[in-house]
Amino acid sequence: MVQGFEFELMSLSKENIEAARVLASSKDIIELAANGGIAINKNRMIEDENLVNGLAAYWDHPDVKAFKDPTIMFSVGEKVCELSGLSEVLAMKIYEEEEAELAQKEADEETYIVNGDELNLSEIQAQADEYQNNQLTA
Repeated sequence: MVQGFEFELMSLSKENIEAARVLASSKDIIELAANGGIAINKNRMIEDENLVNGLAAYWDHPDVKAFKDPTIMFSVGEKVCELSGLSEVLAMKIYEEEEAELAQKEADEETYIVNGDELNLSEIQAQADEYQNNQLTA
């Protein structure tokens, strides 16, 4: 049971476990795990030719509503990662993404710092003159 919904879950196949280990994002890992771990009658939907076509409809089913509430798909994917021994891989990928996002925010903030002691007044005056000339010709 995941978030109040009954799911038949299986661990990922060996091939999908290896594929998940090299995916670029936690979102990709979660999607692979969620889609690869859903089963019907002990058959992974993703591996059954007759069932794989219904996978998107399964997630869109009114009782599941995974596309309207992505946390359901995340929770299923997280549970399948746990069953497949990928919890650490997922946690590390999420950590790396959070660290990269934080570093980007810090870099963006540093971009806007103005050091008044190091202003290039001639460059500022040239930009102001160019701006004023463009306003007159526009």
